[in-house]
Order: sequence, then structure tokens, then C-alpha cells
Amino acid sequence: MKTLTLCLITMVITMVMITTGFKTNANAQNLIKIIDTMNEKVYFMFDKKLVLLDEPNQRGFSIELFVLTDGENTDSDGNPIVRGITTKSANIGTCNEKDELIILFDDDSKIKLIAFNSFNCEGNGYYKLKPDEYLALKNKKIKKARLTNGKSYESLTIDISPEKQSYFMTAINNVESKTFSIEKD
Repeated sequence: MKTLTLCLITMVITMVMITTGFKTNANAQNLIKIIDTMNEKVYFMFDKKLVLLDEPNQRGFSIELFVLTDGENTDSDGNPIVRGITTKSANIGTCNEKDELIILFDDDSKIKLIAFNSFNCEGNGYYKLKPDEYLALKNKKIKKARLTNGKSYESLTIDISPEKQSYFMTAINNVESKTFSIEKD
């Protein structure tokens, strides 16, 4: 029965990952400005996430910059500002609370972030960035990442492939240079 339940959970998570846009090409993360004409709001999001998988064990997580656009979270011209990181995990524990994300850079320095969001069973983690952490992501390649579930203490560490090591550098450059495409809803 436990094996059947685990298989069912794995299938559901895989379907969620597919339908919510878990994308694996980290080289082309474009910032997209979405204009919702119905509620007159503007959103920014990336078209790609940094996806880190342990395929043999059917576990993994994605990492993405959290870009805000409301009031205090925009510059004087209304352009987005990076405020943090989001993660989405699959099969690293069942429910999440106060997850820990550690990112190791190519110079062996690291940042350690604790999720501020409340308990959830969707695998979501939200992390604020301090200015020095933001600068590290902006200026350094990443070589390894670990996500630890703060509720179950299960963790997954993934070595970052060379083609994905500049993910944050490119994404932050796209935000700062105001390089984005516009879509209307």
C-alpha cells in the first residue's frame, strides 16, 4: 500500500511539474512583462526556471528569482526589482515549512537562506535576499545547491552543470537592463 501511495504521489507531482511549466533550459531565461488588461495590473516572471533533478530517485526542485512590481518593489520608472528566490520541490519530504536553501558558488563561498512562508504541502518556498546575497548571485557562478525540507529535514544536493552555472547572473542582468518582452492577457 505504501508503494502504491508513493507511486501515486510521484505521478501527481510529475504532472504538476509538467503543467506548471518546470522548464529545463537555463540558458534562455527571459523576463516577461505580463499586462493583465482585466485588472490593470502588471506582473513580471521568467520564462525558465533553474531545474535541478535527481532523476533516478524522482526528486528535485526548481529555483527562480522572485520579481515584484507593486509600489515599493519597483524603481522610480515602475520597473521590477528582485526581492528574493522561490523554490518548488518534488519528493523532498511531503509538506514544507521553513525550508533551507544553500547555494555554493564557484569561489566556494555560499549563501544560506531560510524560507519565510508558512506551512504548505505544495512544495513552495519563498526566500528574501539581503543585498550581499543579491550581489553574490549577480556576480558569481553557482556550482551546487541544496534544499532541505524544514519539516522533515530531508534534503537534496545537486551539482550544477556548467551550462546552468550562470543562471542567476543572466537573470539578474535581464532585470537590471530592463530586458523583457511584453505579453497582454
